Amino acid sequence: MFLKHVSMRLKPRGHAFSFLQQGAEFTGRLSFDGMVRIDGSFEGEITGSGTLIVGVGARVRGTVQCKNLIASGLITGEVEVQNRAELRAPARLIGKIRTPIFIIEEGVIFDGTCAMGELEQERPEELKEEPVRTISLAEKRMERTKEV
Repeated sequence: MFLKHVSMRLKPRGHAFSFLQQGAEFTGRLSFDGMVRIDGSFEGEITGSGTLIVGVGARVRGTVQCKNLIASGLITGEVEVQNRAELRAPARLIGKIRTPIFIIEEGVIFDGTCAMGELEQERPEELKEEPVRTISLAEKRMERTKEV
């Protein structure tokens, strides 16, 4: 029997453990403390206050929120990491990531967008883009005649 959608809360003790072994598939919601490793296929929502490890050959699709991320597998979706995200070859990240520290090792494929900085902070005023002012040809001619 295959469960279509499951929610699970994990509180590991000690070292990392393999939550989802290679060849296993899981769809649903995962919430964890400590350190969790995924080596299989996961689709859904992951929320954790610790470190998520996505092993070589693993596939994660959906949303991820955690304190630290170490990935060597495929992640597709939106990722928000509070402290540090590290992509190690042959990792692939397709989607959006937001983290203050982002490390990409040579051989990693990143296809998406990245926002860096503290998650709780808004961008400083000096880093915000100023709107671009467009001028029509008629306005440009008017400015020239005023200068003369």
